[in-house]
Amino acid sequence: MARKSTKILIKKIVTDQRYYPRFEVDQERVKEFVEAMEYGEHFSPIKVVRDPKTGLYILLDGKHRLEGYILRGEVEILADILFIPEEHWLMASARFNSKSSKPLTANETKKIIIFTWNTGIKDTDEIAREMGCTVRYVEMVIKPVRDEERLKRKEVISELNEQGMSQREIASKLCLSVGYINKALKLNDDDSGKETLQNPKREFSEIPGESSDAGQVFTKRSNFVLETPCENNNISELDHSTEKSDQNLTAEAPITSPERELETPAVTDEVFTKRSDFVLRTPDENYNISELETKPQKSTPDSPKIHPETSKPAGSTPGNDSQNKKPGLPQKTSPYPTYIDQIDFYHELSTQGQHAIRAMELAKKYKVDIVDIAKEIDEPLLWTKKVLVAAIALSLMNGDKLNDASSVETMIGIDLDIARAIQAMLPFHTMLCPVAPEMEQWIKDNLSSQDLDMILELVDVDKKDLPYLLKGEAPPPPKKNCFEELPTDYREQLQAYIAVLREIRDHVKNKMFNEDSAKQLMVHLNKNVTVINEIVDGLREEKLL
Repeated sequence: MARKSTKILIKKIVTDQRYYPRFEVDQERVKEFVEAMEYGEHFSPIKVVRDPKTGLYILLDGKHRLEGYILRGEVEILADILFIPEEHWLMASARFNSKSSKPLTANETKKIIIFTWNTGIKDTDEIAREMGCTVRYVEMVIKPVRDEERLKRKEVISELNEQGMSQREIASKLCLSVGYINKALKLNDDDSGKETLQNPKREFSEIPGESSDAGQVFTKRSNFVLETPCENNNISELDHSTEKSDQNLTAEAPITSPERELETPAVTDEVFTKRSDFVLRTPDENYNISELETKPQKSTPDSPKIHPETSKPAGSTPGNDSQNKKPGLPQKTSPYPTYIDQIDFYHELSTQGQHAIRAMELAKKYKVDIVDIAKEIDEPLLWTKKVLVAAIALSLMNGDKLNDASSVETMIGIDLDIARAIQAMLPFHTMLCPVAPEMEQWIKDNLSSQDLDMILELVDVDKKDLPYLLKGEAPPPPKKNCFEELPTDYREQLQAYIAVLREIRDHVKNKMFNEDSAKQLMVHLNKNVTVINEIVDGLREEKLL
């Protein structure tokens, strides 16, 4: 925030209630300022910004000082002229006034936060930084406003749905994602206790080549495990396996509440050198090495059954391994060893949350294509792509974490729990963060221009900077904005300086200087000449003269 102190005319200063936080002026305090001024007390400059539309100065801080100068009949006042965006004027004014000898009241501060939020600044971290308060306080103040906005949005979605509009039409009309509309409608159904039938017209977008069943995304999973008969199709075996169901269910990760705050691991960039005890197939006498990738090997009763998402590190106890085995179901082996199950926090995630983190590992560590990742984690292709796009966007977003996750939930259409889980795992940069130089080719091969546009909208950066950011590099600095014409302030001050020089010239003609004062005058004139020469030399170096 650039500033400069200079004397400006009081008649050019206005107080705009849109940008000044105090509701009233304390006249007793103004009188105290006037009395102090009469005794020679000097006060710090007031703070103003220049309105380019009117040419006047908008007061941000120093109302009582300004009123004191007016009562004394002063024409000019020393002011700091600030250069900040107009949307930040009110927050800057609030920050200045909060640090004064008479801080803002709690009611004034709350009204400013709510007003700023309603004007379109939805970043709680930015509001807290500009207001000089904590993010938690800002979230507490705007919580009723956000709840009301969310409730109104759900009511509008429900009304449009009752009018017969499809989810895609509602999403297009409200500028929201189809996933968000689907989730809102399901929550409305849960609240009303009614069981609704899915309109055939309202479907998720499908990936070409997938059926509608495979392409559908369920935004919330339950912890039930549906078991099917074994190879002999004996339905009675399911009855006998119920005795072990309690042990099977203990291995399922609990579904995390959307309101739960996920703590970021303390480790910022850790690489686990020890991998999980996956059993990789090796060629036998009848198969060569190339056949292993294309021809599945039949499991035998004696062969170990390890699932890639529930495997344990080497050295785990047999009792723990038994919890992850589902009797009667064939276990899937993976050619991609995992390291993430050595992170304690990983085991606290829901099943789908673990799949999301596994997808990030497969993309970052093994550079697996999205189609193969979806098969590896046994999730729909569209959901897998959303997860990886969300991971890239969240790694580039530097705002408040809860707001970022909420934006990703709305824009991309994944659960808030999944977005928060991704955020919590991003500090493991080498293992999981998808923003890195080696990911450049993977992004080109797997993401479309529409995916990049969505990331661009979430991150809010210039399109030309995105290729650098995706490689984890800082974009080149922007070209400096040049003056199209000499600023008005400079012109006015130079004209005033010329007037002073002319006045000195007249005094010289009238022989108003003696030897000592003439020497002092020359000292100051030489300083001015030196600066002028430096300006001229600089302009010549830039080949502007």
